[in-house]
Amino acid sequence: MLSKPDVLNMLITNYNETINCNALDLDLMYDYRHGSQAKQHSILKNKPDSLLFQLYIDEIGVTNPIRAKKDT
Repeated sequence: MLSKPDVLNMLITNYNETINCNALDLDLMYDYRHGSQAKQHSILKNKPDSLLFQLYIDEIGVTNPIRAKKDT
């Protein structure tokens, strides 16, 4: 995906907008970079414009609506 020019341009635009928004209001945390752990992270200290990926998992349980749900 990153080899597509439009995706890369959107990521750069989003990053710049986030930086500008945070410069206007330092009390808000727009992403992980603005947290205290990120400020202490060794990679982000050396390369603050690194591309970060956020993974999200939503625990989902599939049940049969005819039978009673079994807890796991």
